[in-house]
Amino acid sequence: MISKLFTVDLTGIGSESEIHERLAGALALPDWYGKNMDALHDCLTAFSGRIIVRGTADAIKNLPEAYQLFRRVCRDSMNENPNLWMYFVEPDDQ
Repeated sequence: MISKLFTVDLTGIGSESEIHERLAGALALPDWYGKNMDALHDCLTAFSGRIIVRGTADAIKNLPEAYQLFRRVCRDSMNENPNLWMYFVEPDDQ
């Protein structure tokens, strides 16, 4: 089965709320998405598809704690959901 591919671009990111705005737009998350990490986890554990997150250098630089929390939520969601695959293009990969 071929799953749908989504891309989330974090280039130029400056706030945690922007992370959630970009995710909501790129992944067409439901209206009930609360734009916080708990709600993101709920959405990702029910999500089916492949997600590539690129442009991470700005998030790493500007939002180190929020970015690490975001990565942890994504990792935990992938561990719970076999239909979710995420890849982060880190600065060394760009």
